[in-house]
Amino acid sequence: MQCDEIQDNLYDYITGRLAPTLKPVIAEHLMSCSACRAEHDEMKITLGLLDQIKPPQVSEGFTERVMQILEPKVLPFTKRPVYRHIMQGTAAAIVILAVVSVIKLLPTTDKDISTTRGGATTTAIAEDCKKAIELYNKGTSTPDLKLKESLLKDALAIGCTDNKVLSRIHNNLGDCFEQQNRLDEALVDYTKAIELDPQLYTAFIGMGDIYKKRGQKQAAIAKYEWALSILKDAAAKGENVRESIDKLKMGISKLK
Repeated sequence: MQCDEIQDNLYDYITGRLAPTLKPVIAEHLMSCSACRAEHDEMKITLGLLDQIKPPQVSEGFTERVMQILEPKVLPFTKRPVYRHIMQGTAAAIVILAVVSVIKLLPTTDKDISTTRGGATTTAIAEDCKKAIELYNKGTSTPDLKLKESLLKDALAIGCTDNKVLSRIHNNLGDCFEQQNRLDEALVDYTKAIELDPQLYTAFIGMGDIYKKRGQKQAAIAKYEWALSILKDAAAKGENVRESIDKLKMGISKLK
C-alpha cells in the first residue's frame, strides 16, 4: 500500500473499523514511515480531544428540523470515501455543538472561574493546546525540515500542558533532528517524549535508531527491546500489532 492509501485508512485503523487483514499491513508501514506515523499521531490526538467534548442536550424534534433544512442540499456519495474529510466534517459538527454548550456554561462572575491548574483556567489551557496542535499539524505536513523544526518549537512554546500532545511534538522534533543528523538534539527530544508518555514506543525506536547509527549496538538493542515490551503489552490488550512485533524482533536479532 502507498502512503496515500495508508492515510486514507488511518481513521478506520484508529477507531477499530478496519478489516483485520489490513491492520498488520498498516501497523508495519507505520513502523517504517515517519510521514504516515506523524499523520497517525495527529489524527489520534484530534480524535482524543474530540472524545472529551460532550455535545449539549437539544430540544425534542431538533434533528428532524435540521434534516428538513439540509435535505435539498445533500450531495450524492462519491465512489471512494475519503475518511480524513469525513472526520474533519464530523469534528466541525461536534465543535459547533460544543460552542453552543460552552456559551451556556460561560462564567458570569470572577468566582465562577476560580478553578485553576498551574495558575491558568482549564479553558485557557485547552485553548493553548489547540494552538499547539495547529502548529504541530503544520509542522508535520511540511517537507521543509527547517520550517518543521521552527513550527514544532513554536508549538512547544505555546504553553500547552497536555502530556499526550507534548510527547508527540517532542517525538516529531526528535525525528526532525535525526533527519538532519543532529543526533544529540534528537536524543534529548526523544527522551523528553518518553518522560511525558512512557508508552510512546516510537520514541524508543527513534532512540534505538540513533544508537544503531553510532555503532552502539547494546544501547540500540536495549531501546528496541523496551519498545518491544510496550508492543507486547498492547498485543495482550487485543491490539493487532503482531507484524510490528515480528519486525522489531527481526531487527533486534540482526544486531545481536
